[in-house]
Amino acid sequence: MPTHDPSSLIDLIHDTPFNPTLWVEVIERLNDEIGADSAVMTKLDIVSHGGTGLPIRQDTAVWDEYIEQWSTRNPLHMVEDPIAYIANWKPTILRDGEWLDRDVLRATPYFNEFLRPIRAEHSMMIRLGLDDTVVSNLSLARREARGAFQSSEVARARRYQTHIMQALRTARRLKIDQAALDQLDILLASTDQALIFLDRDLRVRRMTAAAERRLFDSGILRLVNDRLAIPDDAQNARLQSLLQAAALAQDSGAPIFLSPVPGAVSIGLRTIPLGPRSMAAHSSEPFVLLSAFDPVVEKAAPTRELDLRNRFRLTAAEARVAMAIADGLSIREVAERIDVSIHTVRAQLGTIFAKTGTHRQADLVRLLLGHRPGGA
Repeated sequence: MPTHDPSSLIDLIHDTPFNPTLWVEVIERLNDEIGADSAVMTKLDIVSHGGTGLPIRQDTAVWDEYIEQWSTRNPLHMVEDPIAYIANWKPTILRDGEWLDRDVLRATPYFNEFLRPIRAEHSMMIRLGLDDTVVSNLSLARREARGAFQSSEVARARRYQTHIMQALRTARRLKIDQAALDQLDILLASTDQALIFLDRDLRVRRMTAAAERRLFDSGILRLVNDRLAIPDDAQNARLQSLLQAAALAQDSGAPIFLSPVPGAVSIGLRTIPLGPRSMAAHSSEPFVLLSAFDPVVEKAAPTRELDLRNRFRLTAAEARVAMAIADGLSIREVAERIDVSIHTVRAQLGTIFAKTGTHRQADLVRLLLGHRPGGA
């Protein structure tokens, strides 16, 4: 039996969320350590029997044959009572004889017409996850002549099971995070608001296309080592003071007004502290949002809260919750800001979703950031 360094394989497992192609090497090394000839990592629905698989040391045509001919005839995967199965599911490791009597299995067409021809007469199933009715497994197999998997080999597999499960969970979180960032990119490109997101070190992390056109192409702002600056020294000092106050105090200070042309106020800038996990940075760290506005237009426009109440028929309390969500606060932070319970915020958020035609906080933020008070 080949000897491997467990720590190096564990490190490789935890690299897979960032490079999924490493799963092939991971499973091949696991095959060698446990003494398997082949393997397949699967995500299969216990109701529809459909799903995906990554075959290792097997012809990919084998997986196609399985889905087309055997997924509904595999006695090792058949579940008579899905509800009971889900309720009792545990991340265990099972050998085929522990799931189904070997004599019963050997008498089935599945064993004789599918497993035997691919030399997978003995198997070990490592349970990795359950999501609704979809189960994730890693199934290792070997030929008849090598005999059944032994308890010592199951123990070696168990040494890596939790690490594989953790890697799969991390990969799912990264996929969700990337989807949220993709949605944010669409929002930043489409909104007509000039918004700039800065981290707690006041480095620019993201900005809307409107901000780039309105503030940078016009020469009002510039970037110096990823930090904002204004060509005029006096105005730049006011900008830095505004940003520092927002970053340190986590409070919106009074806006500043820039006058690139002497005697004419052309644009206003205000800061809004964003809580952790804001859409802006998708981070656990707090951020600062810098937004630009036209002082003349804003003076003539209704207040933000009143506009939300009029446009979406929100109550005053619902408008305050909506504005706090748009500012990047979590539900707990919203509750703390307006001094109500988390349950009250959740109830109000449900009503806000219904009135605005949205279904998630990300959709609501997209709607509110893309909407100018007083616009059509």
